[in-house]
Amino acid sequence: MTPFEELQAAHERLMEQSKAPADVDAFVTEVQRGIHQMCVAAEQIPAPRERDQLRAILRFWAAYVYDHTGTYPDTTLHPAVTPSKPALESVSQARPPWLAIAALAGIILLLALIQVTAPRRSSAPQTPPFSMQVVATAESPTAPSLEITWKIVTAGPSPFDAKVWAIKLQLGATGGSGDYIYWVNGARLPDSSDNQFTVEGKGCDAEKSVVGVTSGGQATSIELDVQSPLPECAQP
Repeated sequence: MTPFEELQAAHERLMEQSKAPADVDAFVTEVQRGIHQMCVAAEQIPAPRERDQLRAILRFWAAYVYDHTGTYPDTTLHPAVTPSKPALESVSQARPPWLAIAALAGIILLLALIQVTAPRRSSAPQTPPFSMQVVATAESPTAPSLEITWKIVTAGPSPFDAKVWAIKLQLGATGGSGDYIYWVNGARLPDSSDNQFTVEGKGCDAEKSVVGVTSGGQATSIELDVQSPLPECAQP
């Protein structure tokens, strides 16, 4: 339990006892003792909300004491303190001066070692592994030139509007490393697309799409002028 929870539990015990105390005078004395303990224990309760709740509890028991004795007890909370601060101060005061000197000397030595070793570490390549692979493949004189290919998978009018057409294209590539990433109008095609995408148009208007491929550190792109597949449109 936290210090506040312990005080709250003590408050609840007093509340239970106040319902039918065997000796009222003895119980009032116990309440006065509890008020003093709560004020002192407030040193371990820094949270403002918990301190406000503790003040409300103290006001309740102070009124109880006043009703039975005619005297209002002191309910001033002790200031909250951090338990670790006195401990740290006492430890630092107990340290002999030579310990501080030795610690300072150790810090200076550590900084000197860092300065000496830093140039050696910085001279090592810092390129990420992925970047190194891409650069090495791109500079390889044996890597064949990368070229992109394409073909029509299917084409025709929309079943809902005869003046709207759609053509499905599939991209391919040669050269590079043999592993390809395909792009259409700046967006990468997902692996699940089987390198296929659809171009849509209206009437006899042609549509343009910029397709590209990346492989082994190389990249190339071309602009496709996709013509309407509608029968009434003149074919190039």
